Amino acid sequence: MNKPILAFGLIAVFCLASIVNNQFQGSMFVLTVYGADSYGNDITHIHVYQGGSLLVNFTTTGGSQRINDSVSIHFEVYVKINSSLVSSEAEAISYTRVNMSIMNVNTTYIWNNVALNSSGTATLIGSYYYHQKYGDWTSSLPVAGATYNCSVVYQAYF
Repeated sequence: MNKPILAFGLIAVFCLASIVNNQFQGSMFVLTVYGADSYGNDITHIHVYQGGSLLVNFTTTGGSQRINDSVSIHFEVYVKINSSLVSSEAEAISYTRVNMSIMNVNTTYIWNNVALNSSGTATLIGSYYYHQKYGDWTSSLPVAGATYNCSVVYQAYF
């Protein structure tokens, strides 16, 4: 049985801006997060890791964080989907998608709408399933003096 698919895009937009001054060489990671859809489907928070250490836990309030140049970045995006839209943990996982794009200032994509991976589990808490998506930025790493514009799009399907 085929179900109609409806997508609710929740967009979290953030920028990696390189900061070069007399004291520091590095990149600034800035995140802006937009609110939930009418069902409450939303990104709950985003973890950013470098060198195995948690740099920042962005929530719906957004913010900024200095990151190191030439070091890979691990992203964990935590989402929730309204349990009234899915019938199981498996559906909660398969009916959610997070895509990320990373573009340098020359409009050259490092990632272009790349689907993040699933953690493999979803947990029902109250009326929402919570699930984690993740991705690793391991090539064309941030460099001093460059600017990177990035976006994260969460879609809930049912």
